[in-house]
Amino acid sequence: MSGSAETVHDAGISMRGRVRASETDLAEPDDYFDYMLDDEP
Repeated sequence: MSGSAETVHDAGISMRGRVRASETDLAEPDDYFDYMLDDEP
């Protein structure tokens, strides 16, 4: 723990800017499949 919310982003492992769906887009469990990756980037 670093005490900074920026640590994960600075390390390049955050999801900031990568999530393209909101909670309302994912109302049903099956809705998640449209946003899942087949392979890791």
